[in-house]
Amino acid sequence: MRSTEVYDEETAGADLRRLMLTTDVPAGRADLARAIADGQRANRRRLATLTAAAAGIAVLATAGGFAVLGPDRATDAPQPALPSPSVSVSTAPAGCKLARLPEPDGGGAEVSAMDPSGTVLGGIAHDRPVLWKDGRAELLEGVQGGVYDIAADGAVLGNDEATGGWVWREGQVTHLAKLTGYQAMYPSAINAKGQVAGYATGRTLDDAVPVLWSADGKAHKLSTPSGIGAADVQYAMARDIDDDGLVVGDVRGAPVYWTPDGVAHALPKAGRADMIVWAIAGDNVYGVASGDFAVRWSLSTKQVFQLPKGGDFGAKAGSANGFAVLPGNLPETSHRVGPGRDDELRGPNGEPAMALVISNDGRTVAGLVATAEPYSVIWTCS
Repeated sequence: MRSTEVYDEETAGADLRRLMLTTDVPAGRADLARAIADGQRANRRRLATLTAAAAGIAVLATAGGFAVLGPDRATDAPQPALPSPSVSVSTAPAGCKLARLPEPDGGGAEVSAMDPSGTVLGGIAHDRPVLWKDGRAELLEGVQGGVYDIAADGAVLGNDEATGGWVWREGQVTHLAKLTGYQAMYPSAINAKGQVAGYATGRTLDDAVPVLWSADGKAHKLSTPSGIGAADVQYAMARDIDDDGLVVGDVRGAPVYWTPDGVAHALPKAGRADMIVWAIAGDNVYGVASGDFAVRWSLSTKQVFQLPKGGDFGAKAGSANGFAVLPGNLPETSHRVGPGRDDELRGPNGEPAMALVISNDGRTVAGLVATAEPYSVIWTCS
């Protein structure tokens, strides 16, 4: 905490945003987000061009509070703004009830993960993994680092900067192998079968390749077909996996999903914007396009929908029934948006907050409140 300057809401928000962009949040998501933020500052002109291209897509229809986006359409003519969705806006505690998560011994816990049911949460406290369950916070034994994801069967995925990725299941630990030829591994998500999705890097993030770890901890490189993505982009990353083994991520700036047999398939893009895929839940895939453009895809219809809010991270997480968590850009607060709803997520005294994870039914959200000492909270929504 600062001792010589005024610690106002904007300063706290900036610190919490930096917190999200560093290792205390799942590295498979945080490292890329940090790269995005750096890229936005260093290369604004390129992003402005990409954003303009994204704004030039055809608006075909609106459905369920989302704008449906069409295929690429190159034009220099000004385009009409996408229609505003028809949603009801509510703020916590009216829309979502807020509760502070208990602290483990030593305090300082930061939530970063949730199981699909929303009953078990994970995070980090002083470089120790912590679980919240049955109203209690407990430090995991035998592992270090933070919790990145929690599977439906209770398996916990984490990463230790010194020793690498690990899976903790009822006290038994499986260490994730390194992919041959790559220096660093960044596991991101785990499913009920024990499969883990993530990525591996060489010297830089540009060298990143998508990885699937099998339940025994062995690493397998996923395919990155040459016909997908932009020629001037190199990296490819996997970031989430469902219980059927379907993996989502992006290849050279293009959104993709990998079927359980390892075959990559492109998802539709929103104009020419580079896109990042964060999460999958049921038929829904969630992510962001360059220029603060949050999106949701439908796997069954292969459509992409623009969400009514934005932010650098776009739709960071989402539920099977179409609710998305939008962290926003602090000091602006986060939102939970879905069919007919827009819930503003704040701290107990109206402080801005950064929501990070959501349950599969969309009713439970967890994140951090942006105060001088950020703390973990959970929102229960109707």
